[in-house]
Amino acid sequence: MRDVFPDFAPGSFTWDDDLQAWVWTTFNDFQWDLNHANPAVFSELLDVMLFLAGQGVEILRLDAVPFTWKRMGTDCENQPEAHLLLQAWRALVAIAAPAVVFKAEAIVPPDDLVPYLGAHPRFRPECDLAYHNQLMVLLWNCLATKDAQLANHALARMTPIPPSTSWVTYVRGHDDIGWAISDADAWAAGFDPWAHRRFLADFYTGRFPGSFARGLDFQPNPVTGDVRTSGSSASLCGIEAALGAGDSDALALAVRRLVLLHSVAISFGGTPLLYMGDELALRNDTSYLTDPARVGDDRWIHRPPMDWVAAARRHDPSTLEGEVFGWFVRLLDLRRSTEALHGGAPAELWSSGHDSVFAYRRRHPRSAPFLAIVNVGDRRAAVDHAVLAGAGVSASDLVLGSGALDGARLQEGAPVVLPPVSFAWFAGR
Repeated sequence: MRDVFPDFAPGSFTWDDDLQAWVWTTFNDFQWDLNHANPAVFSELLDVMLFLAGQGVEILRLDAVPFTWKRMGTDCENQPEAHLLLQAWRALVAIAAPAVVFKAEAIVPPDDLVPYLGAHPRFRPECDLAYHNQLMVLLWNCLATKDAQLANHALARMTPIPPSTSWVTYVRGHDDIGWAISDADAWAAGFDPWAHRRFLADFYTGRFPGSFARGLDFQPNPVTGDVRTSGSSASLCGIEAALGAGDSDALALAVRRLVLLHSVAISFGGTPLLYMGDELALRNDTSYLTDPARVGDDRWIHRPPMDWVAAARRHDPSTLEGEVFGWFVRLLDLRRSTEALHGGAPAELWSSGHDSVFAYRRRHPRSAPFLAIVNVGDRRAAVDHAVLAGAGVSASDLVLGSGALDGARLQEGAPVVLPPVSFAWFAGR
């Protein structure tokens, strides 16, 4: 079994003096694992779910579901019985409270992730939503490498999810970033898996030469070499470093990175999740270092109290907060008004002919297609007009772009030239 928190909660068991026995504690000494082989535990949790449903709760977030079942000789994650438990709870809750939605918090590799949405050889309903952890990690990988090949490969080989389910797409959340890139995907993209995961951890703490990021190592494990990363989206995108250096050009580029990441989370497919503060470009908050209860957990660096003074500046476009907030308003307005971006419309990866370009098409039965082209590189990328035509859109369908594309009019038949770190959205009519 892996150590989830090797620093402040090493191992998977805690000695209890009152019981004079060992207690299974995967995450913390105060979080005891439940014995789901006991029918009374199953019934008690079902009772909790139905009680919450009776209080009006519409979505139940099922925390750490891969860890629910234990089996000797395994890593005690993603066991078949974990899925059987979810299928049973799903069926019973659907009878008593059919409007309740299950959301899986399963931060595991892609091959293990999609079954929590019921994607088995024969569909068996489990959760309705799941965090798209793989998309999140691959987007950060794109920024660090300035290359989209790993994202294109890894996302293309993911098993499609059942049409009655959906992803929760996001850029950051309340936890650390675990660099969950599979060995197979890394090798396919030309990377040594261990070295590449280490590179990402070094890059996003600012240790790697030329890095723009300002994050922290979270729970480095000297035995396995595993390192995760803490930090706010804005600081990981370079906004903190640019402000510290007083570099206006670096700040403009860092803002474009932040907007670019969220443009994908908002348009790639599913239900976008916006972590508090990203819409204001809130940076790392070090005040947790003065709190004895939090000082040992550096995830608090991206769990700040809401900065209401900064929030008050969001309507002033001359401020950093106003510029970033304005982008979020435009992105979300377009999502609401573009039928192809409905959460149920699947995303299809689209070939652009460029290693630094990540492109995807969305289609809805009642509307024209949508195409997003995202250049994560540090050089311009000229995308041939045939790429647009093949997707069913044209240059005149441009509805939003960043960099030099913002508000641009493109020439029909000519290549679409994307500046470094920029995106373009095309919505057919």
